[in-house]
Amino acid sequence: MGARLCAESLCERCYWEAEFSVSVGGWVSIAVTYKGISRKGGGSDSGFGLNKNSWSLGCCKLRDSDKLRCSVNHNKNQTDLPAPPSPYRRAGVCDDDDDDDDGRGVCVYKVGVCVDRPAGTLSFYSISDTDTLTLLHRFHTHFTQHTPLCAGFSVWGSSSVFLCQLE
Repeated sequence: MGARLCAESLCERCYWEAEFSVSVGGWVSIAVTYKGISRKGGGSDSGFGLNKNSWSLGCCKLRDSDKLRCSVNHNKNQTDLPAPPSPYRRAGVCDDDDDDDDGRGVCVYKVGVCVDRPAGTLSFYSISDTDTLTLLHRFHTHFTQHTPLCAGFSVWGSSSVFLCQLE
């Protein structure tokens, strides 16, 4: 799919949620970026979390492991998260493996993203199947550009990401 930006800008203080699944050899990136981020090429100018214009939560499953690995990224600085998000819901029994020939389902994860532009914080939360929020990481930053912020997503492989409808 490559990278996609939401058409609508984020407000000064906002919260949104996304569900995702990650295939073996695949990855998902959930990001907040300035609307003016470069959208051409595959270098650090356009990659979420690889420049000063974006912050991202990225999760992957390496080919040699079925375990979910997650990190947060900003301006080419990567911080590995000690524990990935907890599975949110499952089709069958979640075994963190996208090979459904064993009759078990693929894990679906849910994260919350909270932007507080005046306070200079951007927080990523894991959301459990009981809707409990656990802080994964909080960026403390100065949103210096006057350009609007927007949500961004990228996926690779058979991975998926969906915005959630908040009630």
